[in-house]
Amino acid sequence: KDGISFKHKSIENKYYFSLGTPKQIKQFEYTFLLDLDGTLVNTDPIYIKVWDKILKEYNLSCDKEFFHSFIKGKSDVDFMCYLYPSIEQNELKNISLQKDNYFIDFLKKEKNIMYDNVLDFFDNIQNSKIAIVTSCNKKAALYVLKHYNLEKYISLLVSSEDVKQHKPHPTPYLKSSILMKTDINKCIIFEDSQSGYMSALNSNPYKICLYNNGTNHFIKKLDVYN
Repeated sequence: KDGISFKHKSIENKYYFSLGTPKQIKQFEYTFLLDLDGTLVNTDPIYIKVWDKILKEYNLSCDKEFFHSFIKGKSDVDFMCYLYPSIEQNELKNISLQKDNYFIDFLKKEKNIMYDNVLDFFDNIQNSKIAIVTSCNKKAALYVLKHYNLEKYISLLVSSEDVKQHKPHPTPYLKSSILMKTDINKCIIFEDSQSGYMSALNSNPYKICLYNNGTNHFIKKLDVYN
């Protein structure tokens, strides 16, 4: 009535935490470190097509079985060096660049590859610190997070370029906990691949949650679920 205008500025969830209740404070004690591919989004079918296109230049093909046996959960560098130990760095860089470009092109043609209830899950843990820890390249990971409106929850992204030792080495998760300024024994890790599980297990977190998307038989064979 006095003619005073009010304006607002939206603040993304990753920039604030609500600590108004004991439940919210308890939730804030834990940090969530989440794998991306196969855990939050079903990128496997896309990467199978991407790698099949790339490996054709090497007279190889990539189907579902080949992907899950040799590629899933590994960085581009680890996989290609395993395949061709004498491969040069320039060629590795070109392959990674190709892979990202192909991936984004294929993703644009997909309707929705995010697993059911992922957004509901993020809403439930939004009062915790959240990081994405992935073996894929930063360009592809950032595109996925932005494309599916997940970036507003994410305080940190640790991708393939950010570490020298990749999954199954514990470095990606240990580095993430340091950057998030939290103890690893206060971290809850979500994974879906064997290399990711070993990386998580060797980092000794508070808890490991394995998502069985129906493609990883190793999860069914585990004697103990952490």
